[in-house]
Amino acid sequence: MIEQIRTAVAGALRERYGAGATIQRLGTTSQRAWSWQIIVRAEGVPHPDLLVKVPRWDDAPTLELAMSADEQPAIIAEFDMLKAIAEAVDDSGDPGLTKVEPIAYLGAINGMLMQHVEGQPLRRSLRLGVNPTKVEALFRRAGHLAAVVHQIGDPQRRPFDGATASTMTSGLATQAASIAPAALSDSLRRIAAAAVEMDGADEPIGTVHGDLNLGNVLVDRVGRVALIDPNPTEGPHQLPDIARFVGEVRFEKRRLATAGLMGRITARDRWAAAFEDGSGRGDEPMLAFYQTLELGERWLRIETESRGLRRLGLVPARRLLGRELSQRAAALGG
Repeated sequence: MIEQIRTAVAGALRERYGAGATIQRLGTTSQRAWSWQIIVRAEGVPHPDLLVKVPRWDDAPTLELAMSADEQPAIIAEFDMLKAIAEAVDDSGDPGLTKVEPIAYLGAINGMLMQHVEGQPLRRSLRLGVNPTKVEALFRRAGHLAAVVHQIGDPQRRPFDGATASTMTSGLATQAASIAPAALSDSLRRIAAAAVEMDGADEPIGTVHGDLNLGNVLVDRVGRVALIDPNPTEGPHQLPDIARFVGEVRFEKRRLATAGLMGRITARDRWAAAFEDGSGRGDEPMLAFYQTLELGERWLRIETESRGLRRLGLVPARRLLGRELSQRAAALGG
């Protein structure tokens, strides 16, 4: 398998950069949640540190099966999306943004070759001891990067389909009734009713990242932010991109389990607001709906994963999510 990967990478480098582009070193294979990744050191190329990514999925649990499987449209879509993001970042002229440059789609091994950016996920910037003001600046840059992505292609606006949203949310309420406190199903039913009232409201549609979270925003060594692992098959609603990211910042499990620790909740609220500000979406009328729905879906995921058990660690999660969700759902109906 390693030789097959080496051959595919070597061919891609020659095709992209000429005969002088060669592999200096092929690193070990590391398994991630949904991919295998291999660091490549090359010479004769603009960026000597490269990364091979081969996706993994339920029907291909080993690298050998993934490499020999039929062509995967998802990895092609991800590669094309990374190219579009790279071009959009260049066009933005924002010195606070950077990119993960895609080099080649490696059809022979069902993977892709891209630039390896030295950095860390934005999530690590939330650890104790990090300057909150610097973190706030990173979140504002991440928000602007989301806005840059949303401008790719031909963004438009269209009427909100309240009937479809209401049906989907009512289904969630029914699911929640059997495994969660009544406050969750009650709030979801309020959200479903609000969706009907909002039918026809104006909302933005277009390109989305599709998996915007604290792990997929990368911060490089000089504080610039980049996006990795897009899932462009989702969409075209753009506001859920913003709502899910803000929901994770304010209500991720780690934060919920340590509610009140050294004022970090207040700081997270400020960082979420900075992201919204950077995205330019804070004044969107439909954003409140998607943020409220996201809270309901987040609480339901927690209940589903805990299988209804009243674990001690879930007490602050229910308390925080319940209070905010009830307030937001009531405001939607007001």
